[in-house]
Amino acid sequence: MNLSGTTRQQLVYLNVHWGSSYSFAAPEAPGGQWMAIANCRQHDRLQEWSATELLAEIRGHYQANRPTGDQV
Repeated sequence: MNLSGTTRQQLVYLNVHWGSSYSFAAPEAPGGQWMAIANCRQHDRLQEWSATELLAEIRGHYQANRPTGDQV
């Protein structure tokens, strides 16, 4: 999946779909990285150069760290 739209729209998408598991921050300056911090366990910090790359990273991180018994 390729996230498109404005930075704000991409941030809204991430928060709507993953906001219960991660906290998000868009880049503060052009060329900066997107960031997510897991709301559980070790509060892992994930960073990528685009919202699309961050989404892929989040999906992998969630699968590797999801609580036992979750059906996703």
